[in-house]
Amino acid sequence: MQMVPESAWRTRKYMHTLDRLGQVVHEERLAVGMSVSQLAGLAGVSTAFVEQLEAAAAPPNLAAVRRILQVLGIKPLMLPGELARR
Repeated sequence: MQMVPESAWRTRKYMHTLDRLGQVVHEERLAVGMSVSQLAGLAGVSTAFVEQLEAAAAPPNLAAVRRILQVLGIKPLMLPGELARR
């Protein structure tokens, strides 16, 4: 897996998008009544990964994010426009 250098992912625009993505994942997870561990299990990721994603604490693995979004019923193509409107 190729990681994004920290200097690149900590830009203001990227951090805003990452913050918003984490917020949407958190809100949708709660809306469907799912715990962090339940979401992690269904998406095949660790609970730490879900917690870091929701907190925008680290650059996410996109394949893992896609699995999380699928579990929550969020289409990845919705993200650019839909995140801004939610």
